[in-house]
Amino acid sequence: MRDHPFFQLLRYALHISAEAPHIPTAQWHAIHREANRQALLGVVAAGISRMAAEGVADAFLPDAMLRLRFAQTALRLQQMNRHLNRTALKVQSHFREAGFRSCVLKGQGNAVMYPDVWSRNPGDIDIWLEGGPSRVIRFVRERYPEMRAIYHHIDYPEVDGVEVEVHYRPSYQHNPIANRHLQQFFQEAAAEQFSHLVELPEGIGRLCIPTPRFNLVYQLAHIARHIFDTGIGLRQLVDYYLVIQQYNASKPTAASAAEMRHLLSHVGLLKVASAVMYALHVTLGLRESEMPVPMDELRGRIILADIQQSGNFGQHDARTATTTTRLGRNIDKLRRNFRLMRYFPGETTCEPGFRMWHFAWRRVRRG
Repeated sequence: MRDHPFFQLLRYALHISAEAPHIPTAQWHAIHREANRQALLGVVAAGISRMAAEGVADAFLPDAMLRLRFAQTALRLQQMNRHLNRTALKVQSHFREAGFRSCVLKGQGNAVMYPDVWSRNPGDIDIWLEGGPSRVIRFVRERYPEMRAIYHHIDYPEVDGVEVEVHYRPSYQHNPIANRHLQQFFQEAAAEQFSHLVELPEGIGRLCIPTPRFNLVYQLAHIARHIFDTGIGLRQLVDYYLVIQQYNASKPTAASAAEMRHLLSHVGLLKVASAVMYALHVTLGLRESEMPVPMDELRGRIILADIQQSGNFGQHDARTATTTTRLGRNIDKLRRNFRLMRYFPGETTCEPGFRMWHFAWRRVRRG
């Protein structure tokens, strides 16, 4: 699997591999389809641009029409990322003026890690506000009473056409003990996250985003939540690979590496972390010396198979393609967790109980 042309291309596009892959022109349409399924069209387009600049023969590049499609996609993503960057600064400024320190999660904070800062498929804006659920929900509903609140965030009106989610908890675990430890970690690390600024491309301003150490835990929790919900895609693995590289660039010591392994175990993420390490090893060539925890081939194969079948966030999963009702979606989640129970018992056995508790929590918060 590691030698699959699509994975070779991803490694090259992300500057992990210096050697351009030799992909016959006839195979590029299949690569385009898979890149679209995995929300990685921009990354593949960046790889094609690099191949052309380095003089790769036309026999190993897409045909002219497909190259035009990739170029159009790259231009569209560049425009979208520019807009998202400015909107993220605007949203953060808005909440700062309202008296909230904040931190933008994933999204544009991840985009700046890419070798081509315009190549990441952008989504919405997830912003974590200081103050806890009661204060944040009260603030939002005083202005927009109809906004829906769930355990970790409340909806917010679009800003300049971009969806916004306002978080009072970055993420969560279904297992109540692991979740308590995870929320404690978030609280203890919060002050540093609300003051960690990075410069956005083209010098348009500085955005507050999480530190690499925080992201190593938080984005893994985000991946875990989607594994047990509808699924994840390769874009999330690419994001996490770049998070690991940023963390390793901070030169963690043996003591800090041992502390990270203990922390991931403490917050109930060790099994998922080990599975993700294997998936990254196979797809992007992550070396064992770069891994914060040892890889787990058995669980990693399960996650990889699900990614290949389901696409980005499970949006292309034929097993759930016809599900339209709330009851159907809940049944699909139960089936999914039953399939994963053997490999991740701690989270899957707690998911139905968390769902019932969350239903009651939402009814209380609705008032």
